[in-house]
Amino acid sequence: MKTNLLIINKLFSCLLSLYLKAGLLILIALMPLHVLLVTKIGIPGIWKECVIASILLAWIVKALLQKKIVLVKTKISIPIVFFIMYCSALLVNDIDGFNANIFGLRNLVQYIIIFFLVTIIVKKNDIKKYIFLVLFVGLWISCVNTISFLLEPGRIALILYKPYHSSTKFLAYDFLGANNYPFYLNALICISLGIFLVHSSKKIKFLLLCNIFILLISSFLTYSRGSLFSLIAVVLFCGLKYRKRIFVYFILLCLIGIFLLPHTMYERFLTIGSYKEAISTRAAVISENLTLFQANPFFGIGLGKVGSVGGENTIMPHNYYMYLLLQTGILGLVIYLWIFVIFFKTSFNLALRLEDRYFKGLMVGVTLYYIMIGVASLTMATGEAFLSAFLFWFLGGVVMVLDNDIRKGKFRGRVRIC
Repeated sequence: MKTNLLIINKLFSCLLSLYLKAGLLILIALMPLHVLLVTKIGIPGIWKECVIASILLAWIVKALLQKKIVLVKTKISIPIVFFIMYCSALLVNDIDGFNANIFGLRNLVQYIIIFFLVTIIVKKNDIKKYIFLVLFVGLWISCVNTISFLLEPGRIALILYKPYHSSTKFLAYDFLGANNYPFYLNALICISLGIFLVHSSKKIKFLLLCNIFILLISSFLTYSRGSLFSLIAVVLFCGLKYRKRIFVYFILLCLIGIFLLPHTMYERFLTIGSYKEAISTRAAVISENLTLFQANPFFGIGLGKVGSVGGENTIMPHNYYMYLLLQTGILGLVIYLWIFVIFFKTSFNLALRLEDRYFKGLMVGVTLYYIMIGVASLTMATGEAFLSAFLFWFLGGVVMVLDNDIRKGKFRGRVRIC
């Protein structure tokens, strides 16, 4: 009888382990499709919370069956705990606005839980599957989105001949309904570029190059100057730190763009007047937001009063650092920057230390991603936007998994000690 119970216990634990990995894979695959699932298919908006809750429940049940709870301690644990405690204190401090405030914190809590799940579920050998899934889903989204956009009547004529206007619905607004779509594409470009720079297989490099090309086309069709600006920052960092030839390719690409870009894109991306207008508009928005910030600089104006959760009196900073200043004050921004620096510094150090070509390339790509998102945060609320924000925490989790394996001596790939 006791033997049968042990067998059932072990079998059930194995099934739970399979569900943990499968559930996290499904969650990561479907996160970019949230708007599509809710608006086109009709799936309830709380599907993410349901999947996350089921994964957490499976993890707890497995821990109880095995009579041990495995919590992975990482160098990021302390600032994350501080951030959660601080946001909880803000909720308690404004108990009358609890419902709006907790809704404002909802997305961030989901992303932090995803980070936690990655660190306890994903092993080094699983990382390739997750990264392939992220790139594959992103490529599929890009292809479907771009092709369906170009096939609509009058779209090509619009791109080639009609001047750009902000009311015109270009690629970023349709398929996923999100302004942050170009930054999601940039994230995939960064990961692909990192692996491309280091990988030795010519077939893999060719596939990655095709992937980058498709993503770039899709990104340009969004007409996002902030996206282009953040990619330029990535190219500059990549050229200075990793490959000087990147500068040559970039200059050639710019020359091709000058001669081959349609007039509307040239006017949007390469004329000084276009950027003057954008800078003056954003400067006015920042000035208004600073006035609000000065009313309560240390604790902010509230978690549910900024961004897409702000209701009728929405405040849209178009800058994630300002977004955090308004919501959580100076302390909240400092804790976020603490987390950001740890993610960036750890991925940068791993890119230098690792000699396994795949993981080294991946860490180069993740480093480029954090450069991109750091610059992109100047022009949009990246930490709230689901397309770009979940990757911030997911990739951070992958970085911590590799870092922990190295520190504990579990990494079997060659590691060069700096």
